[in-house]
Amino acid sequence: AEVRRLYYVAVREPGYVEGGPGYYPAGSVVRVGVRTPEAPPGCRYVFAGWVGLDAAGSEVEVVVARPISASPRLVMQCRVFLDTRYGSVVDVPEWVDVGGVVEPRVEPEAVWSPFPLLYEFSGWRINGSVVRRVVVVGPVEGEAVWSLNPLPAAALAGSAAVAFLLWLWRSKRGRLRLGGLR
Repeated sequence: AEVRRLYYVAVREPGYVEGGPGYYPAGSVVRVGVRTPEAPPGCRYVFAGWVGLDAAGSEVEVVVARPISASPRLVMQCRVFLDTRYGSVVDVPEWVDVGGVVEPRVEPEAVWSPFPLLYEFSGWRINGSVVRRVVVVGPVEGEAVWSLNPLPAAALAGSAAVAFLLWLWRSKRGRLRLGGLR
């Protein structure tokens, strides 16, 4: 009589063992994989490895050398879409893990449109709030908020007013001098 070692092989849902869970002879090869579940709209599941199994891919062949009890690790990611009227959105990937935090920026953060109007980046309008940090709990859609900085226009207007007053003062002073010489 020959003695055969059998080991129990099982994978938790949404993973599977091709041929089903059960006892397999030592040295045999089984195929293990993952059926990715349906994600909410604007999100997706990404395979992030195995717990209890030393394998890298979402579908692998495993040599049975011991009992195997494994479960796939899946991470839900949601799409982040940000739009801006000026410049380019930077520091934000298209997909972010749920619970992840991103701090997207706009380059450049200040634009003249047109001169002397200076608009500066204030944050992102997301769900009615203006924020700089975004905690991803679902799909994110937002738009850059730009605020008008009044200082350059006011400085230019002030300079123009001073120049006009100086010109007016000089022209009146010149007329006074010319009037006194006659």
